[in-house]
Amino acid sequence: DLKEAARRYRITAEQDDLDGQTSYGWCLRHGVGVPQNAKEALVWFERAAAKGQPRALTNLAQMLRGGEGCAKDEVRAVELFLQAAEKGYAPAQTEYAICCERARGRDRDPEEAFLWYGRAAEQDDLCAMYNLAWCYETAFGTEENPAKAAEWYRKTAEKGDADGQTSYGWCCRNGYGAAANIPEAVRWYKLAAGQGQPRALFNLALLYLDGDAEPEEGESAVGLLEQAAAKNYAPAMNRL
Repeated sequence: DLKEAARRYRITAEQDDLDGQTSYGWCLRHGVGVPQNAKEALVWFERAAAKGQPRALTNLAQMLRGGEGCAKDEVRAVELFLQAAEKGYAPAQTEYAICCERARGRDRDPEEAFLWYGRAAEQDDLCAMYNLAWCYETAFGTEENPAKAAEWYRKTAEKGDADGQTSYGWCCRNGYGAAANIPEAVRWYKLAAGQGQPRALFNLALLYLDGDAEPEEGESAVGLLEQAAAKNYAPAMNRL
């Protein structure tokens, strides 16, 4: 009962419970069990964030960054992400790393991005795990390390992440940081393609077109390209 959950969160929030304030703010932000109200959500997140609640800090930062119910303030958002990150909160560590990578509210800093992606990845944050693999692949904030890149892509793949499955399939296809293994590449591409990942659909189609693998009954390279093209994936659109 979402309405009852929101009601109880409000009761605890009004008793100055930090988790209650954060959870009630989340309900208001997303319209769960109560009418959506970004401005009121901000009030509750501010109250909990003032006392260092990491989830409140992170939600508040996200709202400030996006201008939800307030004027955009990317500089303060970065400060709040860092406060929550330093408390060990993995989603905030990932958010702060993204700020460092993409120069959002602060200067670009590849080494700092790599550091925080690594800390969040060790807590199994999927976005951080994938981005850490990307850092190792592209030498962003660290030296290129194909074995580490493949290892982290595999870890995200094993958790069901379609992007990770696609990238690890690519590693297996090309022998990048992992043994070259076409059947293994096909397996991971198919798992990602089953989730509609356009790059996986395209890469699987190429394996079939190049004769490196045989499509199963009901499969076709053209059909896969058409699925990827329907998602506006440019390489597939150009290949058709």
